[in-house]
Amino acid sequence: MLYDLIVSLVGSDAELASPAITLRTALAALMSFGLSLWAGPRFIRYMQRRGFLERAADSDSADISKFITTHAQQKLKTPTMGGVPIVGTFLVSAALFSSWSNLYALLGIFVVLSFAVLGWLDDATKMAGRGGLSRRAKMLGLTGAGAVVLALTTWFALSTGRDALLTLHLPIVKAASINCAEAGIFALGLLLFFEWFVLVGSANAVNITDGLDGLASGCALISVFAVSVFCYAAGHYRFAEYLNVPFVKDAGEVTVLGGALLGSILGFLWFNATPAQVFMGDTGSLAIGGFLGYAAIIARQELILPVVALVFVIEAASSWIQIYSYKLTKKRPFPYAPIHHIWQKRGMPESKLVVRFWIVAAVSAVAGLALLKLP
Repeated sequence: MLYDLIVSLVGSDAELASPAITLRTALAALMSFGLSLWAGPRFIRYMQRRGFLERAADSDSADISKFITTHAQQKLKTPTMGGVPIVGTFLVSAALFSSWSNLYALLGIFVVLSFAVLGWLDDATKMAGRGGLSRRAKMLGLTGAGAVVLALTTWFALSTGRDALLTLHLPIVKAASINCAEAGIFALGLLLFFEWFVLVGSANAVNITDGLDGLASGCALISVFAVSVFCYAAGHYRFAEYLNVPFVKDAGEVTVLGGALLGSILGFLWFNATPAQVFMGDTGSLAIGGFLGYAAIIARQELILPVVALVFVIEAASSWIQIYSYKLTKKRPFPYAPIHHIWQKRGMPESKLVVRFWIVAAVSAVAGLALLKLP
């Protein structure tokens, strides 16, 4: 395995629980990016031959059918399920460069793979003309996979005495933290429920945002980079001490997974930029969103994640508010949801709209990273 070769050549950093993380992260990113560029055209041609194309029924909102443009009609001829090469290249790179003895790495791979499988089932049933999985089935699937991850991390924390994994740390007011393991079973239950919401909510948020060429993939690229930095800082004793953030031994290994996923997303964006040659589908969006939530949990930065992933939060919130407001009051607070459709309806060019969302994502990620050092 390349992991052992690199460690033997580079050696170990005493301040890091896992050695050569920076190098392995860079190599993982380059590997997955190169594989994505190679696999992308082949996957696109295969999907076109099989007729696995975007369907009009896949639209998240019936409202937007009123202004489907010629370009939008063309999208219906574009292959979907692009999350398959994203996850496939990620898995190859992660297997080569991450440590198989690190529980955080193994659970991170499990999150990406299990969420991707659920997304693939949803995409496949859509392609079969059955409308995809029900919301209840998707939530049950996400909850089941999330429960496995949270149960294992909780068991690992309790059995090894790593209280940092069961402590809720507040941003800015860093002196204030709640050790839920010591606070009792009720507090621990609340923490696990909150982390379930972070994990499942992140997956759904990226899924909801995936609606324009390059929108979700570009914003995800920025957010994954930010949470990978969180994990690197949390797993490095000196950095954690300097930034006054919780030190989580071995958490730096998740950074390698972040590098692998960054390369895969970047390679996918090569083909997903306007005009898109392939769409991500639920296979990719659920997997990427799951990783965002998982990395934030391992780095103990769950409360900063909404800042880092602000675009995803706003997109998801607008959709959920629209749905539940209509159910309760029969009124819609937004003309269209998720909110990127508002500017789309007003005639803003899709490329300009997407780039502006990228800018917001970049600014929010910088703001989230800045919170690491406050005070």
